Amino acid sequence: MHPSEVIKKISSLLGIESEGVRRPSKNRAFAEVRGVICYAAIRELGYSGKELGQELNIGSAGVSRALRRAESVFREKPEMKQRLLSAIVK
Repeated sequence: MHPSEVIKKISSLLGIESEGVRRPSKNRAFAEVRGVICYAAIRELGYSGKELGQELNIGSAGVSRALRRAESVFREKPEMKQRLLSAIVK
């Protein structure tokens, strides 16, 4: 699955417009979705942070922050992690 497909799939599952995730924004909803996308693509699908950063229009530091944000979100909502990853990793 190409990173752009991961972005579209996760955005759709979370009810967020995928183009909004690619635009610079500090909106909490977009930031959480970016984090979940980074987690799924890097930790579960094996993409590099650089590759994903290019798709999301963020730098490597932004990818790293987003990844940590997702880990925090998943600690609070483990059911969300299971639901999203089962939809992505088949």
